[in-house]
Amino acid sequence: MAQTSRPWSTTGTGDGILTGYTADQWATSWRQMLRAHSADRGVLVGYNNNLLVSNPAGSTIRVPTGAAIVHGVWYENTAQADYTPGDGTYPAVPTDNRIHRVVLRKNWTAQTVRIAFISGTDAVAPTTPSLTQSDGVTWEIPLAQFQISSAGAISGFTDQRVNVGETLVFIGDVT
Repeated sequence: MAQTSRPWSTTGTGDGILTGYTADQWATSWRQMLRAHSADRGVLVGYNNNLLVSNPAGSTIRVPTGAAIVHGVWYENTAQADYTPGDGTYPAVPTDNRIHRVVLRKNWTAQTVRIAFISGTDAVAPTTPSLTQSDGVTWEIPLAQFQISSAGAISGFTDQRVNVGETLVFIGDVT
């Protein structure tokens, strides 16, 4: 059985490998410790303003400060961000009804985690767009979901955050 432990000083002694630890090794460690690898977990509720997405007025979507672990990678938003339809992040107002999801998107190529919108299809009765969760390519966790009409009216606003801490198992907890 292969065994490993980290972190150690990178001296070459024991598990303290001379080359240091890779980003993938750290991401794996965080996913294992926090179980943040599941589809919907990752937000660190209780940190700043909890990334609690809101609709303050009209068709504006607001993402406040907060932090998350997205598939093992730390993410922090230190400034409130407001998005309006067609701003380059938030898609333009649809020709019919559409459901959007606000997500945190981990992108391996860009080596970033960023706020993003996933758009459903325009329809009288639109459906919720799926998350993309492809290890090594793109991984998304949900923050919120809402429907927008062709007039830019927001309805059905739903908080979809799941606290990564809800999955923690503490030493001595055998239940």
